[in-house]
Amino acid sequence: MAILTAAVAGDEFQRQLDLAAELNLTAPWPESQAILDELEPQLDEATPDQFATFQLLKIRNLALAGNVNKGLDLTRQLLEQPIAPEYRLDALARGANLSVLARRFEEAFEYLQAGLELQTEVDDPELTSYVYSMAADIFRNVGEIERAIDHGHRAVTVAADHGQVRAECVARMRLSAAYRAGNYLPEALEHYRATLDQCQMAEDPVFYAIAEFGLGDTLRLKDRLEEAETHLKQALEQHRENGFTSGAAETRLSLAHLYHSTDRADEAWEILLDLTGTLTELSRWDFLAEAHRLLGEIASTRGDYAQAFGHALDQIEARERFLDAERARQLAYLEVQFETRIKDQELALLREQSRVSELQEQTHAQQRRLHALAYASGGFLTVVLILLLIHAVRERRHYQRLSRLDSLTRLSNHTRFFDSARLLINEAHSNDTDLVLILGDIDHFKLVNDVHGHLVGDVALRQVARLLKDTFASRGLIGRIGGEEFGVCLTDETIEGVRQSLKTLRRRLRAVDYGVDGRVLTMSFGIAQLRPGESLGSLRQRADLALYKAKSAGRDTVMVAAENNA
Repeated sequence: MAILTAAVAGDEFQRQLDLAAELNLTAPWPESQAILDELEPQLDEATPDQFATFQLLKIRNLALAGNVNKGLDLTRQLLEQPIAPEYRLDALARGANLSVLARRFEEAFEYLQAGLELQTEVDDPELTSYVYSMAADIFRNVGEIERAIDHGHRAVTVAADHGQVRAECVARMRLSAAYRAGNYLPEALEHYRATLDQCQMAEDPVFYAIAEFGLGDTLRLKDRLEEAETHLKQALEQHRENGFTSGAAETRLSLAHLYHSTDRADEAWEILLDLTGTLTELSRWDFLAEAHRLLGEIASTRGDYAQAFGHALDQIEARERFLDAERARQLAYLEVQFETRIKDQELALLREQSRVSELQEQTHAQQRRLHALAYASGGFLTVVLILLLIHAVRERRHYQRLSRLDSLTRLSNHTRFFDSARLLINEAHSNDTDLVLILGDIDHFKLVNDVHGHLVGDVALRQVARLLKDTFASRGLIGRIGGEEFGVCLTDETIEGVRQSLKTLRRRLRAVDYGVDGRVLTMSFGIAQLRPGESLGSLRQRADLALYKAKSAGRDTVMVAAENNA
């Protein structure tokens, strides 16, 4: 009777676990979590496979609820257990996904690399497709769009060839997102529509809502605003039903963009004010910076310049936190590439050493010649190893140098510019020399991107960088410190000399051909001269306020910070 009772209890546990797995994909996450909460007291009696399934379902629910860090902790604990390869591969894929959500890209690459190595041992097309699609998502996040699209197509092909309906839904969604990130909007629309059909067949409400958002946001970027609003509102309703906090926040930000562009500023304002707290809790600094930027524009339009200035400062703070994370992300990606190359080189050396050992065993009768050959081979391998190590050190230095440069303009990035400026300010105080900080911003740059596309915007940014280098490269430090914002730090310069240089620069800017007929390229500038004992933060704030006044004065002008500014 005891054996029979235990068997019945085990069957009931499995039935409830299967039901939780089904609801985990087809219903809002609290429904499956309620079953998991009831099963948890019996988890000590579960089989290893049941234990792994339980934990994987719980990890997905934590991700949907926005508890990313708890999900990562549980993933690490599960991977420490002796679980079957298919469950380990699933856990690695979920760990990569959670790491991307938490902006821990070094961990994401580690999980992805381990998953790619393990998938050869697991004959499961669904998991293989999921790993490829996760790779597509990670490459999209680090800006490797072509690689993201390639892995996305691989994931779709594997899922479609093996009839894996839900895996194809996930793969198509991430492929669509890669096309949208690369500004391939017609392709993105086509793939998002196919994703909606596939996710409807899979009865997966979470990814269906994500695809609905992607379709709406792509339509917004193509100025098909009525269609976009319909899809975005549907996506928001579904995200809320599913309890997907991060997805709902991103959708609300897209709706705020749409309302702002259609003169519905009050609706955009309400969404954005409520959204800032959620974005802060989720640590989505890029989205938070964009929310404060829109709030600042609306406040400025209303004539509330004090509030607009406050949102501008909040935008700068959020953007700096995002840029720090962005730099860490790129560095993590480069380091993974570097470590992969090192491993390949080490394997090549080991294979070469093995070949030498085999020759020694096969030619034992010719020992003297063998010794000579071994010494020669050892010397050759030593030289090769030294050369490879020298090359590896140079590559690491190269990657470290790249991590401090803006990839588009080849100027110093935000972090490097202000680190270097701080050193120049300390030297100026020590030597009692003059120093001038210039902050410049391209006028109406968002309109250029929205109307003519990001490729045209990139051309404009490169042209501005070229003229800044022509004007100031021999005189001081230049950096791209934001999307369309540049900084110049000059020593032994006077305000008057700088104004003359900027006058010439602005004249040359208006003559630039960046692929847009009828619209000249202009910039606004704020200038501040270093005061005795002044910090970088104070100097930057005064220059930023002067730039803000230049923008408010009609743009395409230069404003000098007053000496008595706070």
